[in-house]
Amino acid sequence: MNLKEICQTLSREIQKLVPYDRAAINILQRDEKFFSVYAEESRLPTSAIPEGVSVREGTATSWVLDHKEPLICRDALKDPRFPLTHKRYKNVGLRSYVILPLMVKGKVLGALNLGSLKPRCYGKKEVAILSPVAEILSLAIENSNLYEESQRREETQKLLKELSQDITSLDLDSLLKKLTASVREVLKVDVSDVRVFGGDRWRLMGISGIDPNLVPSARTGTAFGRSRWIIEHRKPLLIRDAMEEKDLPSGKTVKSLGLQGYLGVPLFSKGGEVIGVLRALSYQPRDFTQDEVDFSQQLANGAATALENARLFEEVRRKSRELESLIKVNRAVAALLDRKTLLPRIAEEARSLIKMDVASFRLIEGDSMVRAGYAGNTDLLDLRPKMQLGESITGRIIREARPIAIKHIQDEPTIIEEHRDVYRKRGYHSFLG
Repeated sequence: MNLKEICQTLSREIQKLVPYDRAAINILQRDEKFFSVYAEESRLPTSAIPEGVSVREGTATSWVLDHKEPLICRDALKDPRFPLTHKRYKNVGLRSYVILPLMVKGKVLGALNLGSLKPRCYGKKEVAILSPVAEILSLAIENSNLYEESQRREETQKLLKELSQDITSLDLDSLLKKLTASVREVLKVDVSDVRVFGGDRWRLMGISGIDPNLVPSARTGTAFGRSRWIIEHRKPLLIRDAMEEKDLPSGKTVKSLGLQGYLGVPLFSKGGEVIGVLRALSYQPRDFTQDEVDFSQQLANGAATALENARLFEEVRRKSRELESLIKVNRAVAALLDRKTLLPRIAEEARSLIKMDVASFRLIEGDSMVRAGYAGNTDLLDLRPKMQLGESITGRIIREARPIAIKHIQDEPTIIEEHRDVYRKRGYHSFLG
């Protein structure tokens, strides 16, 4: 039998020893702020706690959990204590009740609750009869918790082992999707994703639980709000209800989707830099446990390794492309090509390598700078083929004898107005020389 079947069987056997109209076994939840009605045997037309979960405040069960001793109420109509419990019991007609704590080695697990439609049905005699039953229930609950915990740890280790193997076999996006799907399954959350940072840009990857088209895959700008907090504090961030949090307001994604429970853990590079955030999100308020935080951090560590591997692989590919381009240039030089053939080839290799639209040379001839070796879009052939030495941005490069990179061409004062108009009309923005 599973735990619920054991509880229901014991509840029916209790009826033979201590009559009741309602028997319930309440289990304390992990956050210890709520308890759930785990098993209930009742002759009442409706449940005393139809939601199945209750806050502790204002309840008799909470008093028993705090004081770790039985509680007897002879008449709920005349007892001013525990307003929430007595309001519920009056609604279903219960008059008297007895509650015993369920404990193992001083640790409170829950409570056994019997109620009657008649007043003054329970006393010390009933407590003495029920105490051995409460001990049996306590051991059954503790054994069930230990078994579930061992199963959870076993599943977690199995999952982490699979993910460590997948790091070398799956592409990055597939791996992150598998990772966030695991977060949703184990933590029982609604949405999970990985927010990846790089320079002045962050991307949402591996989204699980919602249509990725509902959120932007990439945004520019530095991280702010909760992500910024995680980066600066370098530790997990837990928020029970994102809608109620004032110090760290929700971002656009969380707000638009109506998400409330929030858990974010950092992704650390080998150098200790925070390179991303793994998030677990729920539509209802959620109190995440330390075990859940630890599990998420383990997955985040795996995700960080995968990200670094992917970046290293891309770096290797980039270096390979650079080497290939240099080899092509050296071969061309070695073949002693004439300038009109050689320079366009070099310009094309440079343009392809750094992913630019146009590349060309300006060569000094006397007191002039002459265009040579043009490659790419032909719309910049409208620029002067010949300029005075020292003129415009090319002249600045020659004067300063160093590379110059410009993010916004229109902001560069040395560019001659004629060229600035051409850049603007053709839609060009950046420059490297």
